[in-house]
Amino acid sequence: MLRLLIVEDEKWEREGLVDFLDWKVFGIEIAGTARDGQEGYEKALRLKPDIILTDIKMPGMDGIEMSKKIKEVLPDIKIIILSGYDDFRFAQEAISFNASAYVLKPFEENDLIPVIRKVADMCNKEREKAGWEREVVNRLNESIKRVKMNFLNEWLSGPIAKESLMEKLREFDMSINPDSTYVVVLIKCAGDQSGTLDEAVRWFTEKARDKNYLFLTEDPREKETVICYEWDETVYPMLESINSHIKENYGVSVVTGAGEKANPLNLHVSYSQAREVVKHQLFWNDYRVFRYSEIYKLQEKFMERANEFLVHGDYFSKQFILALSSANEKRVSELLGELFVYINEARGAGTNFIINFVKNIVNDIYIFIYTLHPDFTASYLYEKAWSGCTAEGLKDKMELFLKNVVGMQKNRLSHDEQTVKKVIKIIEERYMEPLSIKTIANEVFLSPNYLGSIFKNHTGKRFNEYLNEYRMEKAKDC
Repeated sequence: MLRLLIVEDEKWEREGLVDFLDWKVFGIEIAGTARDGQEGYEKALRLKPDIILTDIKMPGMDGIEMSKKIKEVLPDIKIIILSGYDDFRFAQEAISFNASAYVLKPFEENDLIPVIRKVADMCNKEREKAGWEREVVNRLNESIKRVKMNFLNEWLSGPIAKESLMEKLREFDMSINPDSTYVVVLIKCAGDQSGTLDEAVRWFTEKARDKNYLFLTEDPREKETVICYEWDETVYPMLESINSHIKENYGVSVVTGAGEKANPLNLHVSYSQAREVVKHQLFWNDYRVFRYSEIYKLQEKFMERANEFLVHGDYFSKQFILALSSANEKRVSELLGELFVYINEARGAGTNFIINFVKNIVNDIYIFIYTLHPDFTASYLYEKAWSGCTAEGLKDKMELFLKNVVGMQKNRLSHDEQTVKKVIKIIEERYMEPLSIKTIANEVFLSPNYLGSIFKNHTGKRFNEYLNEYRMEKAKDC
């Protein structure tokens, strides 16, 4: 809808103009009314109507003076002059500030309708043209933005020739100091999107812009921002200050990883380092600002005990299998806690190293449990089950896996116990017959080897040993 402001000093005429036409028929709504030129000027600036319908003769600031002042600020506004004076001077004045129409009083409905239609049509055409121009500009800007993003991605992805780099920098009106070094900083948000988080990210990005930077790119889908700063000693303290403010004022955390200093032709190295830092920090749920050199030192220190880790992996596998074989739920829980205390002390380990360390233990357990339960699902072994895991997520996945194994083992042990009781009952009732582990195994639908194994586990004796002792006891009673 177009918006109309009516300016008329006579109250009855002002109110009459409001009801003079069915304005909605022309796609117009009344935005407001004013009693004189000064009020009309103030309301025009505040309401920004599309059309002003104004009298000329008014006390104080008249319609001509008001219209000129409004046109200086809002040149596209359409002004229809109403006047009871058939005076050429007023018509000249109206032409001087490009009034859209001049209507003589008194006028009938049929006098005003064609004028309103003409002016409304002018407004609508200008709106349509402005909308089309905005769309063209937006598309052009988006195209330029995409081309620039492609260039920045290329720059950050690998080595770039100096000539090509300088050409692109000139194309996008960017400049570098060839004698300076730069650092690439990656800022990533963890957790679900929320209004608070969005607000925090906007604040972070704006604050990060305060310091002189070479470029800044954002990826809302990945919730991350990449900033390239010209290096100086204040970069890291500034990032730490921003991180602390975000935590204290928004209650959310961001991971900030910084690569090492690099010359413009090697920014890809700094970017790769920043991404490795963020990956490392997300895995350990550590939301401090970290530099690549700090992570590298931790990794070097860890390499001194990498072999020890592999030995402990074998230890944990055997201990878990031993506890699971008897469905010792308490011991399984204790081992899980011990395992992740051990893992959390190895902050220098790469994420893939820790994930593979846990996967190997799980695989050993799976091989054991599969011999007892061939139908046990292996879906947790798929690679996608481990991708994007944090240390805490690994523990949750393993805890769920162990819970399922313990549950199956309890069911199996309960079934085995009932089977052994059934075998003992057969011995007690038919001990005088030529019994063997093979004949009874056929009766309980188990293999002789498996039956012999569970029989010894529950009674502490082999089948033949138990059978012979029972026969001897019965012989004594006779």
